[in-house]
Amino acid sequence: MKHFPVTYSTPSAPALLKLAAEVYNMDDLTECVLIKRGFNDTYLLAGNDRKYILRVYRYNKRTVLEISEEVQLLLELSKRGVSVSSPIPLKNDTLIGNIACPEGSRQFVLFTYVDGHPLNLKDDAQVHAFGKAVAQLHECSSNFNIEPIRKNLSLEQLINTSILSMKPFLNTQSEEWRFLSNTAERVIDHIKKIDNLDFGMCHGDLHPGNVHIKENYQFFDFDFCGFGWSAYDLATIKYELLTNRVILRPADQEKKWDIFLDGYDNIRKLKKNDIRAVPWFIVVRHLWYMGAHNDNLKDHGIVDMNETSIDHFLNILRYISDGL
Repeated sequence: MKHFPVTYSTPSAPALLKLAAEVYNMDDLTECVLIKRGFNDTYLLAGNDRKYILRVYRYNKRTVLEISEEVQLLLELSKRGVSVSSPIPLKNDTLIGNIACPEGSRQFVLFTYVDGHPLNLKDDAQVHAFGKAVAQLHECSSNFNIEPIRKNLSLEQLINTSILSMKPFLNTQSEEWRFLSNTAERVIDHIKKIDNLDFGMCHGDLHPGNVHIKENYQFFDFDFCGFGWSAYDLATIKYELLTNRVILRPADQEKKWDIFLDGYDNIRKLKKNDIRAVPWFIVVRHLWYMGAHNDNLKDHGIVDMNETSIDHFLNILRYISDGL
Protein backbone atom coordinates (compact mmCIF):
# COMPACT_ATOMS: atom_id res chain seq x y z
CA MET A 1 0.00 0.00 0.00
CA LYS A 2 1.27 3.46 -0.90
CA HIS A 3 1.92 5.67 2.15
CA PHE A 4 -0.38 8.66 2.54
CA PRO A 5 1.51 12.01 2.66
CA VAL A 6 2.41 13.19 6.16
CA THR A 7 3.41 16.69 7.30
CA TYR A 8 4.47 16.01 10.89
CA SER A 9 5.00 12.55 12.35
CA THR A 10 5.98 11.69 15.92
CA PRO A 11 9.07 9.47 16.11
CA SER A 12 8.60 6.42 18.33
CA ALA A 13 10.28 6.79 21.73
CA PRO A 14 11.26 3.07 21.96
CA ALA A 15 12.76 3.24 18.45
CA LEU A 16 14.73 6.37 19.37
CA LEU A 17 16.00 4.64 22.51
CA LYS A 18 17.34 1.79 20.39
CA LEU A 19 18.82 4.20 17.85
CA ALA A 20 20.51 6.38 20.49
CA ALA A 21 22.04 3.36 22.23
CA GLU A 22 23.57 2.36 18.91
CA VAL A 23 24.74 5.65 17.40
CA TYR A 24 26.02 7.15 20.67
CA ASN A 25 27.54 3.92 22.03
CA MET A 26 25.37 4.15 25.14
CA ASP A 27 24.36 0.62 26.02
CA ASP A 28 23.21 1.72 29.47
CA LEU A 29 20.24 3.75 28.19
CA THR A 30 17.00 2.34 29.56
CA GLU A 31 14.37 5.03 29.00
CA CYS A 32 13.18 7.42 26.30
CA VAL A 33 10.17 9.65 26.94
CA LEU A 34 8.62 12.34 24.76
CA ILE A 35 8.69 15.54 26.82
CA LYS A 36 7.27 18.02 24.38
CA ARG A 37 5.94 18.21 20.86
CA GLY A 38 6.25 21.80 19.74
CA PHE A 39 8.66 23.71 17.53
CA ASN A 40 10.65 20.46 17.63
CA ASP A 41 10.19 17.09 19.33
CA THR A 42 12.05 16.87 22.63
CA TYR A 43 12.77 13.55 24.35
CA LEU A 44 14.32 12.66 27.69
CA LEU A 45 16.86 9.84 27.51
CA ALA A 46 18.00 8.21 30.74
CA GLY A 47 20.08 5.33 32.03
CA ASN A 48 22.60 4.53 34.75
CA ASP A 49 21.64 7.66 36.74
CA ARG A 50 22.38 9.90 33.76
CA LYS A 51 20.00 12.01 31.68
CA TYR A 52 20.18 13.53 28.22
CA ILE A 53 17.94 15.57 25.96
CA LEU A 54 17.35 14.36 22.42
CA ARG A 55 15.91 16.92 20.05
CA VAL A 56 14.41 15.79 16.76
CA TYR A 57 14.10 18.83 14.51
CA ARG A 58 10.95 19.38 12.51
CA TYR A 59 11.06 18.54 8.84
CA ASN A 60 11.97 21.50 6.63
CA LYS A 61 12.24 23.96 9.56
CA ARG A 62 16.04 24.07 9.83
CA THR A 63 18.73 23.16 7.33
CA VAL A 64 21.66 21.02 8.44
CA LEU A 65 23.88 24.10 8.16
CA GLU A 66 21.54 26.12 10.39
CA ILE A 67 21.56 23.38 13.01
CA SER A 68 25.35 23.22 12.70
CA GLU A 69 25.57 26.94 13.48
CA GLU A 70 23.56 26.38 16.66
CA VAL A 71 25.70 23.49 17.90
CA GLN A 72 28.94 25.29 17.05
CA LEU A 73 27.76 28.27 19.10
CA LEU A 74 27.03 25.98 22.05
CA LEU A 75 30.46 24.37 21.85
CA GLU A 76 32.13 27.78 21.71
CA LEU A 77 30.10 29.15 24.63
CA SER A 78 30.95 26.08 26.70
CA LYS A 79 34.62 26.56 25.86
CA ARG A 80 34.36 30.18 27.03
CA GLY A 81 32.91 29.21 30.39
CA VAL A 82 29.19 29.71 29.82
CA SER A 83 27.02 26.93 31.26
CA VAL A 84 24.89 25.63 28.40
CA SER A 85 23.24 22.41 27.31
CA SER A 86 26.03 21.16 25.03
CA PRO A 87 25.77 18.85 22.01
CA ILE A 88 27.15 15.32 22.39
CA PRO A 89 28.90 13.75 19.38
CA LEU A 90 27.81 10.51 17.80
CA LYS A 91 30.30 7.65 17.80
CA ASN A 92 31.43 8.76 14.32
CA ASP A 93 32.34 12.17 15.87
CA THR A 94 29.65 14.11 14.03
CA LEU A 95 27.11 16.16 15.98
CA ILE A 96 24.01 15.86 13.81
CA GLY A 97 22.19 12.64 12.96
CA ASN A 98 19.34 11.91 10.55
CA ILE A 99 16.27 9.72 10.65
CA ALA A 100 14.00 8.89 7.72
CA CYS A 101 10.47 9.91 8.67
CA PRO A 102 7.32 9.68 6.52
CA GLU A 103 7.45 13.41 5.76
CA GLY A 104 11.17 13.32 4.91
CA SER A 105 14.60 13.34 6.53
CA ARG A 106 14.72 14.88 10.02
CA GLN A 107 17.82 15.80 11.98
CA PHE A 108 18.51 15.03 15.62
CA VAL A 109 21.04 16.20 18.21
CA LEU A 110 21.74 14.83 21.69
CA PHE A 111 22.34 17.44 24.39
CA THR A 112 23.61 17.32 27.94
CA TYR A 113 20.81 17.47 30.48
CA VAL A 114 20.45 20.77 32.34
CA ASP A 115 19.65 19.91 35.94
CA GLY A 116 18.43 22.32 38.60
CA HIS A 117 15.29 24.38 39.05
CA PRO A 118 13.63 27.14 37.01
CA LEU A 119 14.22 30.81 37.70
CA ASN A 120 11.90 32.24 40.35
CA LEU A 121 10.95 35.75 39.23
CA LYS A 122 9.78 36.59 42.75
CA ASP A 123 13.29 36.10 44.16
CA ASP A 124 15.30 39.33 43.87
CA ALA A 125 18.65 37.57 44.33
CA GLN A 126 17.87 35.10 41.55
CA VAL A 127 16.75 37.87 39.18
CA HIS A 128 19.94 39.85 39.91
CA ALA A 129 22.14 36.80 39.32
CA PHE A 130 20.17 36.07 36.14
CA GLY A 131 21.11 39.54 34.90
CA LYS A 132 24.79 38.73 35.48
CA ALA A 133 24.46 35.39 33.69
CA VAL A 134 22.79 36.96 30.64
CA ALA A 135 25.52 39.61 30.50
CA GLN A 136 28.17 36.87 30.53
CA LEU A 137 26.29 35.05 27.76
CA HIS A 138 26.19 38.21 25.63
CA GLU A 139 29.82 39.05 26.37
CA CYS A 140 31.01 35.59 25.36
CA SER A 141 28.89 35.45 22.20
CA SER A 142 29.49 39.05 21.07
CA ASN A 143 32.61 38.16 19.06
CA PHE A 144 31.43 34.78 17.81
CA ASN A 145 33.55 34.49 14.67
CA ILE A 146 31.49 32.64 12.11
CA GLU A 147 30.03 33.43 8.72
CA PRO A 148 26.27 33.74 9.38
CA ILE A 149 24.25 30.89 7.92
CA ARG A 150 20.89 31.55 9.54
CA LYS A 151 18.91 34.61 8.67
CA ASN A 152 19.70 37.46 11.04
CA LEU A 153 17.13 38.26 13.71
CA SER A 154 16.18 41.27 11.61
CA LEU A 155 12.99 43.30 11.77
CA GLU A 156 11.97 41.66 8.50
CA GLN A 157 12.45 38.23 10.05
CA LEU A 158 10.86 39.07 13.41
CA ILE A 159 7.93 41.25 12.34
CA ASN A 160 6.96 41.17 8.68
CA THR A 161 6.46 37.42 8.40
CA SER A 162 4.39 37.52 11.59
CA ILE A 163 2.10 40.22 10.23
CA LEU A 164 1.54 38.22 7.05
CA SER A 165 0.65 35.17 9.14
CA MET A 166 -2.34 37.08 10.57
CA LYS A 167 -3.90 37.81 7.17
CA PRO A 168 -6.00 34.62 7.04
CA PHE A 169 -7.55 35.49 10.42
CA LEU A 170 -8.20 39.24 10.14
CA ASN A 171 -10.16 41.30 7.65
CA THR A 172 -7.52 43.58 6.13
CA GLN A 173 -10.09 46.38 6.10
CA SER A 174 -10.84 46.02 9.80
CA GLU A 175 -9.81 48.30 12.66
CA GLU A 176 -7.87 45.40 14.20
CA TRP A 177 -5.78 44.93 11.05
CA ARG A 178 -5.05 48.65 10.79
CA PHE A 179 -3.95 48.71 14.43
CA LEU A 180 -1.70 45.69 13.93
CA SER A 181 -0.04 46.87 10.72
CA ASN A 182 0.29 50.50 11.88
CA THR A 183 1.90 49.42 15.14
CA ALA A 184 4.37 47.22 13.28
CA GLU A 185 5.29 50.03 10.87
CA ARG A 186 5.74 52.50 13.73
CA VAL A 187 8.01 50.12 15.65
CA ILE A 188 10.14 49.36 12.60
CA ASP A 189 10.54 53.07 11.78
CA HIS A 190 11.49 53.94 15.35
CA ILE A 191 14.05 51.16 15.82
CA LYS A 192 15.74 52.05 12.53
CA LYS A 193 16.29 55.57 13.89
CA ILE A 194 18.14 54.37 17.02
CA ASP A 195 21.87 54.48 16.34
CA ASN A 196 24.66 52.15 17.47
CA LEU A 197 22.58 49.34 18.91
CA ASP A 198 24.66 46.43 20.20
CA PHE A 199 24.58 43.66 17.59
CA GLY A 200 25.93 40.12 17.85
CA MET A 201 25.00 36.50 18.33
CA CYS A 202 21.84 36.26 20.45
CA HIS A 203 19.98 33.43 22.13
CA GLY A 204 16.78 34.48 20.36
CA ASP A 205 14.35 32.98 22.88
CA LEU A 206 15.78 34.13 26.20
CA HIS A 207 12.76 33.76 28.46
CA PRO A 208 13.14 32.45 32.04
CA GLY A 209 11.89 29.02 30.98
CA ASN A 210 15.12 28.45 29.05
CA VAL A 211 17.41 28.71 32.08
CA HIS A 212 17.86 26.41 35.06
CA ILE A 213 19.68 27.10 38.30
CA LYS A 214 21.91 24.70 40.18
CA GLU A 215 25.40 25.82 41.20
CA ASN A 216 25.14 28.41 38.42
CA TYR A 217 22.77 29.58 35.69
CA GLN A 218 22.55 27.15 32.79
CA PHE A 219 21.07 28.13 29.42
CA PHE A 220 19.43 25.80 26.92
CA ASP A 221 17.23 25.73 23.80
CA PHE A 222 19.22 27.88 21.37
CA ASP A 223 17.03 26.79 18.46
CA PHE A 224 16.16 30.42 17.62
CA CYS A 225 19.70 31.77 17.98
CA GLY A 226 21.11 34.09 15.37
CA PHE A 227 22.86 37.40 14.85
CA GLY A 228 20.68 40.18 16.19
CA TRP A 229 20.30 43.01 18.66
CA SER A 230 21.14 42.41 22.33
CA ALA A 231 18.17 44.66 23.12
CA TYR A 232 15.89 42.01 21.60
CA ASP A 233 17.18 39.35 24.01
CA LEU A 234 16.72 41.80 26.89
CA ALA A 235 13.23 42.72 25.68
CA THR A 236 12.30 39.03 25.72
CA ILE A 237 13.00 39.01 29.45
CA LYS A 238 11.06 42.20 30.16
CA TYR A 239 8.20 40.91 28.00
CA GLU A 240 7.93 37.96 30.39
CA LEU A 241 7.91 40.33 33.37
CA LEU A 242 5.16 42.49 31.85
CA THR A 243 2.87 39.70 30.68
CA ASN A 244 3.25 37.17 33.50
CA ARG A 245 0.74 38.68 35.91
CA VAL A 246 0.16 35.32 37.55
CA ILE A 247 3.60 35.58 39.17
CA LEU A 248 4.16 39.33 39.44
CA ARG A 249 1.90 42.21 40.35
CA PRO A 250 2.18 45.19 37.98
CA ALA A 251 3.82 47.20 40.77
CA ASP A 252 6.66 44.66 40.96
CA GLN A 253 7.41 44.43 37.24
CA GLU A 254 9.60 47.54 36.93
CA LYS A 255 11.32 46.75 40.23
CA LYS A 256 12.33 43.31 38.95
CA TRP A 257 13.48 44.82 35.67
CA ASP A 258 15.72 47.30 37.49
CA ILE A 259 17.17 44.47 39.59
CA PHE A 260 17.89 42.45 36.44
CA LEU A 261 19.53 45.44 34.73
CA ASP A 262 21.71 46.13 37.76
CA GLY A 263 22.98 42.55 37.64
CA TYR A 264 23.60 42.79 33.90
CA ASP A 265 25.39 46.12 34.26
CA ASN A 266 27.76 44.65 36.83
CA ILE A 267 29.23 42.42 34.12
CA ARG A 268 28.55 44.26 30.88
CA LYS A 269 27.80 47.95 30.62
CA LEU A 270 24.62 48.72 28.73
CA LYS A 271 24.52 51.71 26.43
CA LYS A 272 21.65 54.17 26.83
CA ASN A 273 20.45 53.50 23.30
CA ASP A 274 20.13 49.77 23.99
CA ILE A 275 18.03 50.43 27.09
CA ARG A 276 15.97 53.00 25.17
CA ALA A 277 15.27 50.43 22.46
CA VAL A 278 13.97 47.72 24.83
CA PRO A 279 10.31 48.94 25.00
CA TRP A 280 10.15 48.86 21.22
CA PHE A 281 11.71 45.41 21.03
CA ILE A 282 9.12 44.18 23.55
CA VAL A 283 6.53 44.84 20.84
CA VAL A 284 8.80 43.08 18.33
CA ARG A 285 8.94 40.07 20.65
CA HIS A 286 5.16 39.88 20.90
CA LEU A 287 4.73 40.14 17.15
CA TRP A 288 7.34 37.41 16.64
CA TYR A 289 5.59 35.17 19.17
CA MET A 290 2.30 35.69 17.37
CA GLY A 291 3.90 34.63 14.09
CA ALA A 292 5.67 31.64 15.63
CA HIS A 293 2.34 30.48 17.06
CA ASN A 294 0.64 30.84 13.68
CA ASP A 295 3.47 29.00 11.93
CA ASN A 296 2.61 25.88 13.93
CA LEU A 297 -1.11 25.91 13.15
CA LYS A 298 -0.88 23.75 10.04
CA ASP A 299 0.70 20.97 12.13
CA HIS A 300 -0.97 21.51 15.51
CA GLY A 301 -4.42 22.57 14.34
CA ILE A 302 -6.30 25.87 14.23
CA VAL A 303 -8.68 25.14 17.10
CA ASP A 304 -6.88 27.65 19.34
CA MET A 305 -6.82 30.38 16.69
CA ASN A 306 -10.26 31.82 17.32
CA GLU A 307 -11.79 35.20 18.07
CA THR A 308 -10.86 34.92 21.75
CA SER A 309 -7.19 34.14 21.11
CA ILE A 310 -6.90 36.87 18.46
CA ASP A 311 -8.41 39.39 20.89
CA HIS A 312 -5.94 38.18 23.51
CA PHE A 313 -2.97 38.74 21.19
CA LEU A 314 -4.20 42.20 20.20
CA ASN A 315 -5.00 43.24 23.78
CA ILE A 316 -1.47 42.36 24.88
CA LEU A 317 -0.16 44.33 21.91
CA ARG A 318 -2.22 47.34 23.01
CA TYR A 319 -0.94 46.97 26.57
CA ILE A 320 2.77 46.80 25.72
CA SER A 321 2.62 49.47 22.99
CA ASP A 322 0.62 51.95 25.06
CA GLY A 323 2.65 55.10 25.56
CA LEU A 324 5.24 54.38 22.87
